[in-house]
Amino acid sequence: MSVGIQSEPAEYGLVRSVFVSLDDLDPSGAVHSARYPLMLERVIIAYWLGRGWNFDARTSRIPDVLQVAREIKVSYHAPIVGIGEVRLHLWIEAAGRTSFTYGFAFRSADGTTLHATGHRVQVRLDPATFQPTPLSAEGVAELALFAKPGVLAGTNDREAAR
Repeated sequence: MSVGIQSEPAEYGLVRSVFVSLDDLDPSGAVHSARYPLMLERVIIAYWLGRGWNFDARTSRIPDVLQVAREIKVSYHAPIVGIGEVRLHLWIEAAGRTSFTYGFAFRSADGTTLHATGHRVQVRLDPATFQPTPLSAEGVAELALFAKPGVLAGTNDREAAR
């Protein structure tokens, strides 16, 4: 699977093309359920790398380098069958002091079929203690760029919720 570099307009968040490859399919020819989180992960990583984030804190423009997934939930609505392009809509659903929640929806390339929806909770960790630590101002500003309307308007004092 490859992540498309083209972005499509969205009311909020961002939309990216994802190409479903043969190795994403199960024996029946549908995308295997375990591949949806992987496709999501690849879009998230490509987005943040494009914004100047890096695994190496010395070169990352965004100081929130160490983040881990606390939770991921995927609800399946209609299978993706065969290889080809699908669209992933990604946004910030909630944000708190140390964590935030992505919302996402996989749709057909033409946008008419909803394949899967879900959320993923990320927690920022202190690299020395591996304990939750507050999101940086720079990190929150980056999240605001694709947050659902109202999410980061004065709500950064509560933990991200499901």
